[in-house]
Amino acid sequence: PRSRRGDAQAEALVGKRALLTGLVKITAFNGEWGKILSYDAESQRYVVEVLLASGSPVRAKLRRDNLVIPRTVTLRFVDDESGAPLVDEEEARLPLGHQSVAPMLQAT
Repeated sequence: PRSRRGDAQAEALVGKRALLTGLVKITAFNGEWGKILSYDAESQRYVVEVLLASGSPVRAKLRRDNLVIPRTVTLRFVDDESGAPLVDEEEARLPLGHQSVAPMLQAT
């Protein structure tokens, strides 16, 4: 059984965009982007909406292992006095060979 903390972490991904990878049954979705609509705690799967080339959305229940969530980047203008961080270092998995844009956005 999952802990409440695990469920809270899973719910935190709802609303985010994800790159679909490693799918065996629906290989056509590999490399496609989807939006995480909800989390099903019972099946421990995310409900993800994928927009097909035809323009019609399809929903699939996918494991966390099949979702790559890009880092969230927060941009700040030079004259911004809010003190907001330049980059939100949210935990995320990046596919091998992909580099984060964070080093390019660091303040100098």
